[in-house]
Amino acid sequence: VFPGNAEGSVSEKIAYFMEKELFKISDYYIDLHCGDGYEELTPYVYYQGVASEDVTSKSKQMAMAINPKYVVESQSNSGGAYNYAGSIGLPGILIERGCMGKWSKEEVEEYKIDVKNVLKELNVLSGEKVDRNNDTKVITNTIYENSMYTGCWYSNYKVGDIVSKGDELGTVKDYFGNILHTCIAKVDGIILYQVGSLSILKDGPMITYGEI
Repeated sequence: VFPGNAEGSVSEKIAYFMEKELFKISDYYIDLHCGDGYEELTPYVYYQGVASEDVTSKSKQMAMAINPKYVVESQSNSGGAYNYAGSIGLPGILIERGCMGKWSKEEVEEYKIDVKNVLKELNVLSGEKVDRNNDTKVITNTIYENSMYTGCWYSNYKVGDIVSKGDELGTVKDYFGNILHTCIAKVDGIILYQVGSLSILKDGPMITYGEI
């Protein structure tokens, strides 16, 4: 909905307010995100890849400070808040943690570490960052697969699994068990998120993986 519209829908009005009143007084932006109610995901962090060189560099610095297993370069500069923020010069990141409409105390504590690590990296807070001892992999090629059919999704892998080019990632079947589509991995990669429910909609998200 960004950049928003002062005379538009409720969502567009909120987006307009964020840009005009919040973004202009902000130095950095952290989006604490999660998977949709039907999506399962493995934790990772997006940084702004479609922005000025300076903004992209600062955004990546923020993402790496979290020391996650995976950092993903975003290739969008519109629609979402943090993407749009990057396009107007505001460095930001989007942290993906939690999914399927659920939460845990462990995830909340991990989010706290995420934010504090970034603030320490930016010298907003003092002290040492928490080192998660992860060999962070940076992903610059992400494949977003949408379903060509409405039906039932049967995944062959879990989020976080490593797959090889040519692997059958899963199938979409009709309500009688007939295969409508088989999703084949286009590259070697890591499964970042996928539909976690049985039902799947035509043109809706199916599975997303990053090349490694």
